[in-house]
Amino acid sequence: MRVFPILAAVLFLAGAAAASGGEPAGRTSDFDEYLRRLRAVVEGYSQREAELCAWCRAVKLDAEADAALGRARACDPASAEPPPAKNVPPAPDPRSAFASKIFSLRAATGRDWAALALFCRDKALLFECRRCVEKALAWDPRNEEAKRLASNPSVKAGAGRRSAPEGVWLGERWVRLEDYEKSARARIRLLLEERGKATGLPFQGDFLPGIDILYTTSAGECADAKASLEKYLAFVQGRFFLSRPAKPLQFFLLRDPEELRKTGGNPMLMGAYEWGKGRLTVTLNPMGLGTVLHEMTHALMEANFRTFPPLWINEGIACFFETYEDLGAAEPFGWLNWRDDLYAQAVREGKARTLEALLRECSFTMIDLLGYAQGRTLMNYLWSLGELEAFVVSSQLAGRDADFGAILSSHLHKPLAEATRDLEAFAGTIGSRPVRVERGVRADEAIDAPMGEGPSPEGGK
Repeated sequence: MRVFPILAAVLFLAGAAAASGGEPAGRTSDFDEYLRRLRAVVEGYSQREAELCAWCRAVKLDAEADAALGRARACDPASAEPPPAKNVPPAPDPRSAFASKIFSLRAATGRDWAALALFCRDKALLFECRRCVEKALAWDPRNEEAKRLASNPSVKAGAGRRSAPEGVWLGERWVRLEDYEKSARARIRLLLEERGKATGLPFQGDFLPGIDILYTTSAGECADAKASLEKYLAFVQGRFFLSRPAKPLQFFLLRDPEELRKTGGNPMLMGAYEWGKGRLTVTLNPMGLGTVLHEMTHALMEANFRTFPPLWINEGIACFFETYEDLGAAEPFGWLNWRDDLYAQAVREGKARTLEALLRECSFTMIDLLGYAQGRTLMNYLWSLGELEAFVVSSQLAGRDADFGAILSSHLHKPLAEATRDLEAFAGTIGSRPVRVERGVRADEAIDAPMGEGPSPEGGK
């Protein structure tokens, strides 16, 4: 079996121990309690909408009453028409009073989310805590408890952050667009001169927010890669990765392996990310722009994980993002590729690793082709359960001594020995399933989905 070395920058981790596979004690019961409390949040919101409906009927705001009743029934289909509100004082300006009630309703719902976030924080349900903080701030950006939690490194929520088109985020710093473009053009000029002299290659330059691009391909090929990266980053930022690289990345797009050799890279590889240097290099190859997304994922992982993640995670997540069909789609990923077939074949032949063996043998120093394949299939399996975002985000929020095996076990809700059997059963369906794995729905998503975004003061959704 051929073994591939990892990036040289992380060889010092050779002695690090592999993550364990035991499920944290009490985690399942804590998650079940979270789901129970989440149902209470939804029920409280539904009740408030029903009360709003009754008040609207009393002040003759019939359209608003119907909308409120519809939102209540979305959360509880069995909801009946609420009884008339009692002792409703005359409203000289019903619409103004209605707007005030909406603000109160949203603030109360925000407080419920913030309280649930505190519970999740205390139970070390990191992804769930962040999720609740995001929702609390979406319902009420003024909620002080949620704002305080959002600034906690173990939560790292980003709801309400500025995203206006006149600026860009660089790391955790907001930069005006004109200032960024000026500095980017200056950096590109220096890079073109420096790398051109060092390699003799006819580089041209371009850039994206946070990414300096040097290319030897045609302008059209560079434009395609740039457009793919823009769509990819729009999809993953916030949903999978919580921070942007602190410094601009350097992205080299080359024509062929010979040019890769001239830049100091391995001409046997189609692409590479140099951990610790913020530099990714990709050649045009049969895998197309998927290699660009694969290597960019490594860059985002370095910016977000508090320690170098073991290779079964590092390559597994990168491999997940290397295959797509339409990056403009709502869910562009989840497509199977040859790596999934390789792992499925190993399962059929009885040559596949258990998950415990994967964690132990593909940890920090080396990984083989089958390790890549199993890591990718594992991410597709998590995707099919609706747990991939939760696993990736929880892994980022964990401390430097994170037990990634325990995190994986917790999101699969079972010990790794049992999860191995389920993963292999999932792989056994690959030959018969369509070429795409549909994203599953987490238990909490199914519970609070009917809440939507709530009413606006104007009476709409």
